[in-house]
Amino acid sequence: MHLRRGFTIAASLTAGLALAALVAPPAQSMSAPLTQVVSDDPVDNTPHVVDGTVYAIAEVGNLVVVGGNFDEVREDGSGTIQNVNNIFAYDPDTGEVDPGFKPNLDNTVDTVAAAPSGNAVIVGGYFGKVNGANWRGLAMLSLADGSRVQSFVGKTNAAVHKVLVRGSRLFVGGRFDSINGVDRTGLAVLNSTTGALDTSFTIEIAESRKPGIQPKPLVEEMDATKNGKRLIIVGNFLKVGGISHQQVAMINPANNAVLKFNSPRFNSLCGSSLAHFFSDVEIDPTGTYFALVSRGGYSQNDLCDTVTRWEMTPKKAKAQPTWINWTGGDTLWSVAVTPAAIYMGGHQRWLDNFGCNNEACPGAVEREGIAAVSPVDGSVLPWNPGRSRGVGAQELVATLRGLYVGSDTERLGGETHGRIGMFPSQG
Repeated sequence: MHLRRGFTIAASLTAGLALAALVAPPAQSMSAPLTQVVSDDPVDNTPHVVDGTVYAIAEVGNLVVVGGNFDEVREDGSGTIQNVNNIFAYDPDTGEVDPGFKPNLDNTVDTVAAAPSGNAVIVGGYFGKVNGANWRGLAMLSLADGSRVQSFVGKTNAAVHKVLVRGSRLFVGGRFDSINGVDRTGLAVLNSTTGALDTSFTIEIAESRKPGIQPKPLVEEMDATKNGKRLIIVGNFLKVGGISHQQVAMINPANNAVLKFNSPRFNSLCGSSLAHFFSDVEIDPTGTYFALVSRGGYSQNDLCDTVTRWEMTPKKAKAQPTWINWTGGDTLWSVAVTPAAIYMGGHQRWLDNFGCNNEACPGAVEREGIAAVSPVDGSVLPWNPGRSRGVGAQELVATLRGLYVGSDTERLGGETHGRIGMFPSQG
């Protein structure tokens, strides 16, 4: 049975009880962003990335740091092209590209996060050199001048896809099998200031779901609660900590334990060319639930090309999504969860499109490239700025300032915004 718009999938929970529990407003944490839906009019002054794709955005101190695969950027209203190397920073108030932060990374930056000091940024990606010197996968960069912070010793032997800072802990996920010269497959914890390996965290991922397509297991995305007591990883694996978990697993880093949370819906295969199909995960600010988005082609029986909500109930070994919303065959790459809305970006054309593949079913709602749904029941919200679809919006980041969007296209909210834009807060 396939239900949508506010109906729970779990047979043990009635729709009425589910909605009654969900309608009550969640308690707000001090850092919970965006209690209202953001404006559909992007701010005018964001710089324009001229080529490539933006994969990562983070507010760090008084700057916004942008990472990806690109060589050129120009400030809004200026015809002057500035050469950069897969990363730059700008002032969110003026849109001016910071002239001092000029690191040289020789390949894609996939993830960025503010360092605990507030005056540096931790970056991960496919790079093998930092400012001309051999240093692979992971680095801390000074905001003052872009130099590598020498006291941060973290590095890997292959690409890093996600870094998360939670206090003194730095969660690192990717496709590496060694970090700081120590065997770790796809997942590790470091000290967030020094980069030293936390040897107490030993949980590893294992076994590719499709070895012929992707031989090695990997973590593509992850998120953690604000207190760092729950970590959710998404990627290509069959086992986590020796326990059967496909694509998605929930971990308690404090006691080095893999929790029972699991779902038979994670065991599906979407698309013959994919080893895994979930593309992003984000936990809501209160730690009550998380959202997953996916790719893989339309299927009535699987969660390919959907956005779903899942309750944070770690004892459930056969969990089901609270609700599902289908695009009808189009990929969703990114998700940002706020109290007011769950935002998603991809190259989708519709939502509420269950039952049709690459065409609109009756009742489908047009939402080109970016959209928002209600956290309560997954219904599509009126917010509809639109963006050129391209490959898709690879990064969405919600902060108190607004919703940042990173992509490979130049039209956002009916305006020209080269590969990066920001919808401001209205609250």
